[in-house]
Amino acid sequence: MDFSSREKSDIRTAALGGLQVPYSPNENLPLPIVETSPAYMATLDIAERLHRLPDTVALTTAEAAIFLRCSVTMLERLRSSGLGPPYIQGGVKGSGTNQRCLYEKTDLLAWIRSLKVNSKMEAAIRKGQV
Repeated sequence: MDFSSREKSDIRTAALGGLQVPYSPNENLPLPIVETSPAYMATLDIAERLHRLPDTVALTTAEAAIFLRCSVTMLERLRSSGLGPPYIQGGVKGSGTNQRCLYEKTDLLAWIRSLKVNSKMEAAIRKGQV
Protein backbone atom coordinates (compact mmCIF):
# COMPACT_ATOMS: atom_id res chain seq x y z
CA MET A 1 0.00 0.00 0.00
CA ASP A 2 1.41 3.39 -1.00
CA PHE A 3 0.48 6.45 1.06
CA SER A 4 0.80 10.16 0.22
CA SER A 5 2.95 12.32 2.49
CA ARG A 6 -0.23 13.80 4.06
CA GLU A 7 -1.57 10.32 4.84
CA LYS A 8 1.80 9.30 6.32
CA SER A 9 1.72 12.38 8.55
CA ASP A 10 -1.83 11.54 9.71
CA ILE A 11 -0.79 7.94 10.44
CA ARG A 12 2.24 9.09 12.47
CA THR A 13 0.11 11.56 14.43
CA ALA A 14 -2.52 8.93 15.19
CA ALA A 15 0.12 6.38 16.20
CA LEU A 16 1.56 8.87 18.68
CA GLY A 17 -1.80 9.56 20.29
CA GLY A 18 -2.29 12.88 18.50
CA LEU A 19 1.20 14.19 19.39
CA GLN A 20 2.65 16.19 16.51
CA VAL A 21 6.27 15.11 16.04
CA PRO A 22 8.40 16.87 13.40
CA TYR A 23 9.98 14.59 10.83
CA SER A 24 13.11 15.17 8.82
CA PRO A 25 12.34 15.45 5.08
CA ASN A 26 15.40 13.36 4.19
CA GLU A 27 14.86 10.51 6.63
CA ASN A 28 11.98 8.56 7.99
CA LEU A 29 13.16 9.21 11.55
CA PRO A 30 11.67 11.77 13.92
CA LEU A 31 13.72 14.82 14.83
CA PRO A 32 14.55 14.99 18.54
CA ILE A 33 11.88 16.76 20.58
CA VAL A 34 14.52 17.81 23.12
CA GLU A 35 17.84 19.19 21.94
CA THR A 36 20.73 16.91 22.89
CA SER A 37 23.76 18.62 21.36
CA PRO A 38 26.89 18.58 23.55
CA ALA A 39 26.85 22.38 23.90
CA TYR A 40 23.22 22.40 25.02
CA MET A 41 23.78 19.55 27.47
CA ALA A 42 26.78 21.43 28.93
CA THR A 43 24.58 24.51 29.41
CA LEU A 44 21.99 22.38 31.21
CA ASP A 45 24.72 20.95 33.45
CA ILE A 46 25.91 24.46 34.33
CA ALA A 47 22.32 25.59 35.00
CA GLU A 48 21.77 22.61 37.30
CA ARG A 49 24.96 23.43 39.23
CA LEU A 50 23.88 27.07 39.56
CA HIS A 51 20.51 26.01 40.96
CA ARG A 52 22.29 23.90 43.60
CA LEU A 53 24.25 26.90 44.92
CA PRO A 54 23.03 28.62 48.09
CA ASP A 55 20.53 31.44 47.53
CA THR A 56 22.91 34.05 48.92
CA VAL A 57 25.63 33.49 46.31
CA ALA A 58 26.50 36.30 43.88
CA LEU A 59 26.57 35.32 40.20
CA THR A 60 28.38 36.99 37.33
CA THR A 61 26.39 38.32 34.39
CA ALA A 62 27.18 35.21 32.33
CA GLU A 63 26.15 32.89 35.17
CA ALA A 64 22.98 34.89 35.80
CA ALA A 65 22.10 34.70 32.09
CA ILE A 66 22.45 30.91 32.16
CA PHE A 67 20.40 30.77 35.38
CA LEU A 68 17.64 32.87 33.75
CA ARG A 69 18.01 31.00 30.44
CA CYS A 70 18.57 34.14 28.41
CA SER A 71 21.55 35.63 26.60
CA VAL A 72 24.11 37.88 28.24
CA THR A 73 23.13 40.62 25.79
CA MET A 74 19.48 40.36 26.81
CA LEU A 75 20.40 40.57 30.50
CA GLU A 76 22.60 43.62 29.80
CA ARG A 77 19.75 45.31 27.91
CA LEU A 78 17.34 44.60 30.76
CA ARG A 79 19.88 46.03 33.22
CA SER A 80 20.46 49.22 31.22
CA SER A 81 16.70 49.79 30.76
CA GLY A 82 16.01 49.25 34.46
CA LEU A 83 13.62 46.36 33.73
CA GLY A 84 15.93 43.53 34.79
CA PRO A 85 16.66 41.97 38.15
CA PRO A 86 18.46 44.00 40.85
CA TYR A 87 22.24 43.83 40.65
CA ILE A 88 25.33 44.72 42.62
CA GLN A 89 27.92 47.00 41.04
CA GLY A 90 31.22 47.57 42.74
CA GLY A 91 33.56 50.47 42.48
CA VAL A 92 34.00 53.77 44.23
CA LYS A 93 33.08 57.27 43.13
CA GLY A 94 35.14 58.25 40.11
CA SER A 95 36.16 54.67 39.25
CA GLY A 96 34.39 54.73 35.87
CA THR A 97 31.21 53.28 34.50
CA ASN A 98 32.44 49.90 33.28
CA GLN A 99 32.39 48.06 36.58
CA ARG A 100 31.65 44.38 37.16
CA CYS A 101 28.00 43.55 37.90
CA LEU A 102 26.93 40.70 40.15
CA TYR A 103 23.48 39.26 40.72
CA GLU A 104 22.43 37.69 44.01
CA LYS A 105 20.60 34.43 43.39
CA THR A 106 17.72 35.42 45.71
CA ASP A 107 17.17 38.58 43.63
CA LEU A 108 17.07 36.51 40.42
CA LEU A 109 14.52 34.12 41.91
CA ALA A 110 12.38 37.01 43.19
CA TRP A 111 12.54 38.74 39.79
CA ILE A 112 11.47 35.55 37.99
CA ARG A 113 8.55 35.13 40.41
CA SER A 114 7.50 38.75 39.85
CA LEU A 115 7.04 38.01 36.13
CA LYS A 116 4.47 35.25 36.67
CA VAL A 117 1.08 35.72 35.04
CA ASN A 118 -2.13 33.74 35.34
CA SER A 119 -3.61 34.35 31.90
CA LYS A 120 -2.84 35.54 28.40
CA MET A 121 -4.85 38.67 29.13
CA GLU A 122 -2.70 39.50 32.16
CA ALA A 123 0.44 39.01 30.05
CA ALA A 124 -0.95 41.26 27.30
CA ILE A 125 -1.84 43.97 29.83
CA ARG A 126 1.66 43.77 31.34
CA LYS A 127 3.21 44.19 27.88
CA GLY A 128 0.94 47.12 27.08
CA GLN A 129 -0.82 45.27 24.26
CA VAL A 130 -4.30 45.83 25.69
